[in-house]
Amino acid sequence: MRNALHLASLRAEGYTFIDIGCGKGKVLLSAMTLPFQRIIGVEYSAYLTRVAEHNIESARLFNRRCSSVNIICIDAVEYSFPETPLMVLFANPFTYEIMERVLGNIVASYRQNIRSIFLLFYGASSQMFPISQFLPMQSDEQSRWLVSDTLRHKKSINIFELPGQLGPPKA
Repeated sequence: MRNALHLASLRAEGYTFIDIGCGKGKVLLSAMTLPFQRIIGVEYSAYLTRVAEHNIESARLFNRRCSSVNIICIDAVEYSFPETPLMVLFANPFTYEIMERVLGNIVASYRQNIRSIFLLFYGASSQMFPISQFLPMQSDEQSRWLVSDTLRHKKSINIFELPGQLGPPKA
């Protein structure tokens, strides 16, 4: 988490962090060491949700800087995004068809309540071209690709921004 945020000079303060497809909660544990306002894990599997909840509850040996952690068992397509500034992580959780629906929901939420949203894509290099086409088209060219890099373990990280202030109206 720290490396990804450092690449784009992002700060956790004031943001709700959401891990789409949080699995057993490993990234949530990492996020808890940063001063996020709130942390949410979204997981489709009831079994993995229970494992993640257990892992969060039993974690003891690290400096928690965010204690507001919720794990929600829901299909990501059905999830309603909070109306707060967001950092949303996708660690290659599903197919592009589902990704497009979830991203469409994020953009719709953004249009209803303009606020800063950062989308972090980890290990999703095969989906980046269609994502890089979809986001600007759906957001009236408001999204921008901030960074693309390779982290440890040779996994890609790509970060997009939906800005807190809309650009000038189109002519």
